[in-house]
Amino acid sequence: MKKEQQIEQLRSRSEKVYANGQLLDYKLYGDKSIKRYYWKHEYNTDPYNQVQNFLYKQALLGLKIYKPDEVKELTPKERYKIISLQHKAVREMNVLKQEKIIKSTNNILALFTKSSLAKQIINDTHVDPKLFDNFSFNDLDIKKDQVVNRLHKAKILPDNFYEIKCS
Repeated sequence: MKKEQQIEQLRSRSEKVYANGQLLDYKLYGDKSIKRYYWKHEYNTDPYNQVQNFLYKQALLGLKIYKPDEVKELTPKERYKIISLQHKAVREMNVLKQEKIIKSTNNILALFTKSSLAKQIINDTHVDPKLFDNFSFNDLDIKKDQVVNRLHKAKILPDNFYEIKCS
């Protein structure tokens, strides 16, 4: 009876719990002589607040961050603005990914010092903004700070993005 009441209290709780970070991994620790084990959580804390994260996600994901009924409440002008912002962000991220790939491949091609073809490829650093890149940020070792800086420089995120406070 007591356990059921506690479960019901937890279910009816109104406040929500938010994790301000990304759970990296679990590690099992403990003293084997005592036979106690516990999980140690390591978090990658995010330096950005909720408003900044919302603007970041809105730029990268567009209308996908809204529920269908919230999208219906938006005016056509607001929807168009969000969609066009997302398209700009996607193009900018594809350019960032291509630059990262070019840099990595140039490091490998630099090993072939006698090859004229390798030298031509290294000198050609042209990026195509229309080319869609399927690599993830993790695959290319691109951090969130790099993405935010790039979106801020491209004026996709607001000028005062770093000064925005969560109210």
